Amino acid sequence: MAGPRRIAILGGGFSGAAAALHLCRLSPTPLAVQVVEPRDKLGMGVAHGTTERHYRLNGTDGIHSPYPHAPSDFADWLRLSGELDADPEATQANGLVFPRRGAFGRYMEEQVVLAASRNASGSSIDHVRAAATRLGPHGSGYRITLDDGSRLEADYVILALGWNAVGTPGPLAPLQEHPGWIGNPWQTHRLDDLAPDAPVLLIGTGLTACDTFTALLARGHRGPVLALSRRGLRPASQNPYRSSRPVWERILDPDPAILRRHGKPLNVRSAMRLLRREIAAVDPGSSSWHTPFDELRDAVPGFWNEWPLAEQRRYIRHAKPWYDNFRFRNPPQTERLVDAALAEGRLRFQGGRLRGAHCQGNTLRIEYLDRQNGLPHTVAVGAVVNCTGPQPRPGASDNAFWRNLLADGLGRDSPNGLGIDVDGACRLFDARGGAQARIFVIGPPTLGRFGEAIAVPYIVRGILEVARQIIHG
Repeated sequence: MAGPRRIAILGGGFSGAAAALHLCRLSPTPLAVQVVEPRDKLGMGVAHGTTERHYRLNGTDGIHSPYPHAPSDFADWLRLSGELDADPEATQANGLVFPRRGAFGRYMEEQVVLAASRNASGSSIDHVRAAATRLGPHGSGYRITLDDGSRLEADYVILALGWNAVGTPGPLAPLQEHPGWIGNPWQTHRLDDLAPDAPVLLIGTGLTACDTFTALLARGHRGPVLALSRRGLRPASQNPYRSSRPVWERILDPDPAILRRHGKPLNVRSAMRLLRREIAAVDPGSSSWHTPFDELRDAVPGFWNEWPLAEQRRYIRHAKPWYDNFRFRNPPQTERLVDAALAEGRLRFQGGRLRGAHCQGNTLRIEYLDRQNGLPHTVAVGAVVNCTGPQPRPGASDNAFWRNLLADGLGRDSPNGLGIDVDGACRLFDARGGAQARIFVIGPPTLGRFGEAIAVPYIVRGILEVARQIIHG
């Protein structure tokens, strides 16, 4: 008698952990699920494994349940576990809750532990403490090579590897060997020895830069901080109003109302016109621009992949930085710290283009061109923190697994440059464009296909599709 189907999930952050939870919940028969993750705990990953007290989710507790059938599960856990009582700053005056990222990591870890001990299908969940380096066909399934030299076999493989490591901007390459260069912004322990009055340069002005600034504050840093990016955009504020429609209803709606009203936008320009018309109709006394923006955001997977490749690239090149500025919003707690520092003159956001850098003893000198007037400037600092964001193309990353996958012809970069190439069912395309029926990708690497694939609801939407195919395929 054949044993349970073997599912290998490569990556044990939120995406991998949530995939294991849903497979075990939905399968009518036992599965043997192995989650390959080098960290000692599942469900956390980089973002949610942090211990920084100022690092908060940039969405409310209500959108962070991984269960569409139980949308208040995380919120209930916060209350029952005592996490909410221990974090009074989480709850805002309007009643919305923005918990610490670490709390969500602890919640997901607990969910996996509970599911591994007992789940509806009687499936097993095993944590393989290693990193995958290679994937290849083996018999009717696949063989995964691990970085400790061992191997495991599976009938299905789910790639849940998240984003790649942050890349170093070319003009800053001369700084890489200097102790003042912090190339990975998640290595916040590198800030511990920084002199309190030392000037700091943050490369990037998005959520990661704002988080890093709060990490400096937590260490008593009081020196000037400059946040520099091509456009100098800082994250937008959160919606001050509660959504009138449940998040899972919006995310899983196959026929979004905004597209029924206007039809599918055929290009960037028509999408912008649609959004402007919707925002112009908002009653500022009861709503805000966030409502139509979020409606369009949640409808993106319904039209994004119908745009020609040239139009997708046009959006990525010209509109995406502005879209991301409004899409990825600061938690109110972070925004208050940033606003106070801006008012005091301790923090400054600047638009500019990097030109070069060199080291002079303990000082790092970075040259840039001002976006406003094109004039050259040089800033001298004690540390530079790279907050530019992850490398979106697997083929350009330092990740050995992605490099081998592409070299072996089992995968290919998305043609628009965002992530790996998959079909609408999250099946991995091989180098020749064939969709592989038993290799799936979930989470951020599918951004190129779906246009939205990063937040919890979008990741879970992909997981549910993958689970359906594995269980019923």
